[in-house]
Amino acid sequence: MESNSNRTNFIQEIIEASINEELLIFIGAGISRICDCWGWDRLAKELVNELYEQRIISYRTSENLKNRTGYKEIISTSYNLFRQHHIQKEKPFWKLMEKALRYNDKIDNLGSV
Repeated sequence: MESNSNRTNFIQEIIEASINEELLIFIGAGISRICDCWGWDRLAKELVNELYEQRIISYRTSENLKNRTGYKEIISTSYNLFRQHHIQKEKPFWKLMEKALRYNDKIDNLGSV
């Protein structure tokens, strides 16, 4: 795993390239990891845990889902299960999605690009 100083240097290089008009951006799927957002795997497992805590699925079902590797499918299934069990129970899905997409606040402190 990258150290914080390496990450800070990398971000600083991006800022400097932008200032010097030498920045070309290609954004791939890994950009969320640089920002310390959750990956599909963690989001899927957190959603399954919430489904179990809300008593929407059994322990056995939660363990079965956690052992699957089709993370996007698990996320879709989780959304549908929350939705099927009452509109208010859909809120935990969106709260976890928001939490998963929240980036590391340290990045904001480096300055705007």
